[in-house]
Amino acid sequence: MRFGVPLPQFGPHAAEADVAARIARVATTADRLGYDVLWTAEHLILPHEITTPYPYGDRFPFPTTAPILEVVSTLSYVAALTRRIRLSSSVRVLPYRHPVVFAKELATLDVLSGGRVLVGVAAGWLTEEFAMLGVPFRERGARMDEYLDVLRILWSEERVTFRGRFVQLEEAAFFPKPIQKPHPPIWIGGGRAAFERIVRAGNGWIAAPRPTVGELARLFADYASTGLTLRRHPLALLRPRLEKHSFSSAKQLKNIPTNTPVRVAGLVTCRQHPDTAKGVIFVTLEDETGQINVVVWKKLSRKQRRPLLAARLLRVDGTLEREGDVTHLIAEHLTDYSTLIGNLDVHSRDFH
Repeated sequence: MRFGVPLPQFGPHAAEADVAARIARVATTADRLGYDVLWTAEHLILPHEITTPYPYGDRFPFPTTAPILEVVSTLSYVAALTRRIRLSSSVRVLPYRHPVVFAKELATLDVLSGGRVLVGVAAGWLTEEFAMLGVPFRERGARMDEYLDVLRILWSEERVTFRGRFVQLEEAAFFPKPIQKPHPPIWIGGGRAAFERIVRAGNGWIAAPRPTVGELARLFADYASTGLTLRRHPLALLRPRLEKHSFSSAKQLKNIPTNTPVRVAGLVTCRQHPDTAKGVIFVTLEDETGQINVVVWKKLSRKQRRPLLAARLLRVDGTLEREGDVTHLIAEHLTDYSTLIGNLDVHSRDFH
């Protein structure tokens, strides 16, 4: 079992004159005594009167006029004072800020701290805060899913191409990369939806407070069944990453005109290795409705084609071509989601 300590960077303690010394004392003591992680909390701005029901109890735990020190600044401060303890948040609301900014902050902190960042994020709950930040509350789930993908790609790929609903990146350079490979562990807070995200893209669960350990155990058992369901139906992992206007099933492809941009996803059931003379790879994807023939042409670089050589779960953006009765998808961009299948082992996840 591992133990964490909350830093006094929020609430009434954060309003006291000795807040910096208090935070330093807690951090260095926890580091010296062998605790595993320092936790911080985040709200960027609060209304004087909160009307959104508080999801974790009867009411918000401290006055809205009490300070909440900014998370990355606080963790950077204690990183310089400690040597081994991990640095995290419980939680930062990922949809509040652009994921490139978020990724840069934490990659930098990981480098400066010697690889001690533990990412703690959630989708958020406070409608007034979303409104004041200009982020549509109804989009928080979709943004959370897409931003998680962006973080993982920014932190692991040399050349970053991402074509999503909210983020568009073409051959971008993002440095520094975090010290931890392939990226710092990502823990996700919340309820059932959060647990589904953990299975798809996370490494641990940050549970909401519960009155008893027994209730928390029952909740975990209920949510863990989500992982078993996704193990049986791995294509469900990709559904939040496929916008309705661009996604097509194998069955639908037969009725779509040629030269139409489409996005498909499936399990790789067959592949032919590259024809070095022609620079072509042929891949067969399979979803619940049938098979999809994917052709990767020379216009994709060798590095862009590389995911096909080992991919098990693949998303393809491209256009349709037909030769007689055979429909081919000409790939223009590939996204390998094979690692999501590995995430299906719920028992390997971490919990807080």
